Amino acid sequence: MAVDVLACAVVSHGGTWIGVPGGDLDIAEIDGVLDRFYDTLRWPGWQQEVASVRTDHGIHTWPPPWSLEGKDLSSVSRKVIPLAESISFHHGAARQLNGHES
Repeated sequence: MAVDVLACAVVSHGGTWIGVPGGDLDIAEIDGVLDRFYDTLRWPGWQQEVASVRTDHGIHTWPPPWSLEGKDLSSVSRKVIPLAESISFHHGAARQLNGHES
């Protein structure tokens, strides 16, 4: 399993990546698909900002990128937080949006 700095997750199962946009992919196909996926999740200066984040931390955005107001990551609030906290936030939000208790 891989988790990125924005707490997006994909899973590798025997060299096949599951959960990426476009369906299950062979490892050789992953680069182009991830570039297209992340195209909307980048902002001016993202490379420098991400490079300074520790591997056990992530960038929390508010509003979140899956919300209408959070689509433009260059205009949202961004803060470095522990990655576990970011994953927990997104997991809890997904459960609530799907009608489950948090």
